[in-house]
Amino acid sequence: MDNYLGIIVDHSLKNQEYARQMQILASRSIGSWRLLLVMVEEGKLAEQIQSLQENMVDIQDKCWYAHFFRQQELIIVYQDRMFRITVQPDTWGEAIQYGLANGIPEEQLDFQPCFKSEALALFQVTND
Repeated sequence: MDNYLGIIVDHSLKNQEYARQMQILASRSIGSWRLLLVMVEEGKLAEQIQSLQENMVDIQDKCWYAHFFRQQELIIVYQDRMFRITVQPDTWGEAIQYGLANGIPEEQLDFQPCFKSEALALFQVTND
């Protein structure tokens, strides 16, 4: 099985040093945000998500999300909730509604990129 790729905004973390515990493939700044492209082994995904949630800014202070993906699977991770959906936008409704209800603007709830090729292109990573 393929490993999961994930996108995490460093501002979503209580302590940005936490990111060093993950396998970071690349980073990219977009405005004031620094996006991290991480890779997680399938067998470590549940543990990594739990650890990430423990290290995310409390949802009562500011709602953020991270997302992980591989093939047709998409996992949206909020500080206090997780949604397992597919890369098909028609499956995203509940995850989007949760984000909206917690103050995330709709335009930020696009869960992109959610394909390996798109992520590698966004972060300008060569696929050797």
